[in-house]
Parts: sequence; C-alpha cells; structure tokens
Amino acid sequence: MDRAMESQRMESKRYWCDVLHRVVSDVRFLCERGLALRGSDEKIASKQNGNFLGCMEVLAEFDPFLSQHIEKFGK
Repeated sequence: MDRAMESQRMESKRYWCDVLHRVVSDVRFLCERGLALRGSDEKIASKQNGNFLGCMEVLAEFDPFLSQHIEKFGK
C-alpha cells in the first residue's frame, strides 16, 4: 500500500514539475522581451487572453503533454 501511494505521489510530482517547467519557460520568454503577460480576458481560446495564455496555446499545438493538460485543467 505504501509503495503504491509513494509511486502515485512521485508520478504526480513529476507531472506538476513538467507543467511548471513549461510555465516558467513561457514567463521567462515574455519577460526577457518586456512583454505583458495578461490580456483583458483570462480564458483559454479567447482572442484577448494575453501573451502568456496565447503562448501556452501555441506551445500546446506541438506539445501533446501540454495539450492534454490544458484540455484537462483549462476549463
């Protein structure tokens, strides 16, 4: 039982580290260029959701992991 819980905990930790890696890369990219992060709307697939979410959507087109994450948690 403990092994199963530890394995699940480690898998969850890896998952969220992968998400965080992508978020930090996106923020670093935008900040290096002095670009604003947010727009007038903070909804996925909105035309006015800002640079951060816009970049994440573009990355998700080519990154299956990020695409699944946005589909699962983006609503």
